[in-house]
Amino acid sequence: MQFRNYMEDVVKQVFEEYLQRDPSFCRCERCRRDTIVMTLNQLRGKYVGSPEGEIRAAVSTADRQAKADAMLALLSAVEKVKAHPHHPSPPAQEEW
Repeated sequence: MQFRNYMEDVVKQVFEEYLQRDPSFCRCERCRRDTIVMTLNQLRGKYVGSPEGEIRAAVSTADRQAKADAMLALLSAVEKVKAHPHHPSPPAQEEW
């Protein structure tokens, strides 16, 4: 039995849009994963378990409210990851 949370697609899409507007955000795999997971944990899951449900979910990813909810949760997660990344900060330019 397979289940799928279509909010993952919405969050990933909103996150990619955010990254285009914020070049200062770390793009390492760990920061990306932490941000997406923190965002999803703030949102209610929207699960599908059938091909028909996936079609409906694909249409719903265009839903403005879902995107707005995802963006609000994402901004909160971004601030947390920026404040406390799970890796050391890169060295200052004068230390290179």
